[in-house]
Amino acid sequence: MKCAKSQQFLEDLPSEILVHILSFMTLKEAGRTSVLSKNWVGLWRFVVQLDFEPSKDSEYIVGTPLFNEMRGQYVEWVNKVLQSHKGFRIDKFRICFELNRFFQDDIDKWVHYAFSRRVERLELNLLDKGCPMYATQEHYHYNFPTRLLLDDNSNGSDESSIHHFAGFHQYYNLRSLRLGSVNVTGEDIHLFLNKSPFLEHLTVQGSCSKDMLSVVVLGPSLALKHLEITYCQYLQSIIVRDAPHLISINFTRVSNLVLENVPRLVDVCVSEWLFREIIPKLKTSCLSRVEVLSLSLAHDDLVDIEGKTRVLDVPQLTAVKQLIVYVNPWRDNDFIHLSSYLINLSPNLEKFVLKIFWNVDLLVNNKGLPSNKQFPRGIEEIVSGDRRRCRPLVSKHLKVFEFRGYLGRKTNDKLVRYFLKNATALERIIVDPRDQLVFDALYESSRYPGTEKFARNAAETKLRRLMPSSVEFLIP
Repeated sequence: MKCAKSQQFLEDLPSEILVHILSFMTLKEAGRTSVLSKNWVGLWRFVVQLDFEPSKDSEYIVGTPLFNEMRGQYVEWVNKVLQSHKGFRIDKFRICFELNRFFQDDIDKWVHYAFSRRVERLELNLLDKGCPMYATQEHYHYNFPTRLLLDDNSNGSDESSIHHFAGFHQYYNLRSLRLGSVNVTGEDIHLFLNKSPFLEHLTVQGSCSKDMLSVVVLGPSLALKHLEITYCQYLQSIIVRDAPHLISINFTRVSNLVLENVPRLVDVCVSEWLFREIIPKLKTSCLSRVEVLSLSLAHDDLVDIEGKTRVLDVPQLTAVKQLIVYVNPWRDNDFIHLSSYLINLSPNLEKFVLKIFWNVDLLVNNKGLPSNKQFPRGIEEIVSGDRRRCRPLVSKHLKVFEFRGYLGRKTNDKLVRYFLKNATALERIIVDPRDQLVFDALYESSRYPGTEKFARNAAETKLRRLMPSSVEFLIP
């Protein structure tokens, strides 16, 4: 009886409320509600969030013959949904599948449609080999239709469009733009910034365009708060001036970096840049204000820090409260010296995250299980004996240590024990055994399920019993 009343209550709700309820479902779930009653028939066609999340099965078949079939089904699914959609505006439009220039016409239509419906959040994540860092071929990637940005007077009469619509100038409403494995140029980015006065979040990953040489962000009128420009093959320069609202920036190595008059910038993420090179560049611009700092350290950085082969002129990171460090080591390592060195540079640090991407050839045997063999040692890695002495932590504020890429090795456990002993204010330790390995493609992690299982069991049996009552221990 109670269930019947609840069902009747839903039936009595206005259509606008029912459509809003559908916005919390996936597209496929929303489509299935048409069988509930006549009031629900076709309501999904008016949803304002078109998130084309692919089937979970597609994550594991990239590069196989079956993948081409799955890709064709995905494109057909998007086309059918857009042909049926009746909404006058779109809040979110998201494509997430490995697509390339061979689908240029289809993707162009999707982008046209999104802009014609005054889209606010647009994401094209076309996933070259599952990860934008593999972007290397300009002719392979989808090219963003720059004519959309140049033709404000289009009347939408293009016969190739899915629907007729009034001009492409509707990107005026754009607040978030995320492009992955999409070829765009520096001029495209300039036009977006100037024609989208409400744009707050801009992400470009893996553009292979040879015209993507420089990204220039300037002007006090910009609303931009978050900027990410990563793995763009030909990018040489990033210049950000007079960006009063910019809070975070994420970028990979470029030959020229300028950050001037960015008073609110507190979150900086840097990849593919030597530690000793990037810190001086940030020092002159914003380092004294940065509260969240993410660094991807190269092998030479580990040699510098642990082997003491060079004297690093690094300032104190006095404002940093959260430090995230990404490392892809060439040998086994407990990372105690790396961790203590960076933490002691950050006297006000509250959270330290170490993410390790291990080399699959060195750490996994032919059965896909963790290997016990030792890493090879290079001459530059054989250093003086005092390298093994553990430096104490001077930080009095470190509350959280997160270890991503835990593999269950003795050196991993040694690092956890070090934090338990030396971080006096520690309240939480997170040991994450997922995504430990470096692969040729992101989706190949399914080939080695034994590594995560082994590491998870090791964390439960070896580490949990070490935790004092004052420290919360989590295994995601």
